[in-house]
Amino acid sequence: MKIYSLTAPIGEIISYYEDKIYKESQATISAIKKLKVMSKSMPLILSK
Repeated sequence: MKIYSLTAPIGEIISYYEDKIYKESQATISAIKKLKVMSKSMPLILSK
């Protein structure tokens, strides 16, 4: 039988993943905002 223990407190582990997910979300939101700005400055061309 093996017993494992954490080397960091659970709160620290949770904070790490919260920060990681928050940064990823912010990057996605930033990319969407850039696309919105680009789409407003470029005319829409429909192809046949």
